[in-house]
Amino acid sequence: RIEVRDAASGRLTATVRPGGNVLELALSADVLAVLVRSGGRNSIERYASRGGRLLGRTRVYGNARALAVSGRRVVFVTGRAVRQLGVETTGIVAVAPRPVVAVALEGRHLVWAERDGRRGRIVHAEL
Repeated sequence: RIEVRDAASGRLTATVRPGGNVLELALSADVLAVLVRSGGRNSIERYASRGGRLLGRTRVYGNARALAVSGRRVVFVTGRAVRQLGVETTGIVAVAPRPVVAVALEGRHLVWAERDGRRGRIVHAEL
């Protein structure tokens, strides 16, 4: 079970029960995105941050990781690809030359970190 609480007041705003083992989660004012594994398959479940209503569930690749959410937009990483979640599908929005280790999203601003051996870099793109 996942509880979403208001940071200032501590008031419970949503409770959700994901349909599998939780691997990662990300939260915006609008959406709680949860990467879950169930029956050997991964999916991203989206819930309303207030109330916890299920907004959608989309199957994703087994190597999906590094969720980020801004508004209703959800992105995640598979290998070197940064993908944006659609209603039923996913689309590649960027392909990094090196393995992506983290991703962040604010509005249309996408930032990811990539690493190659001992060196790393931060990349900014707009969606």
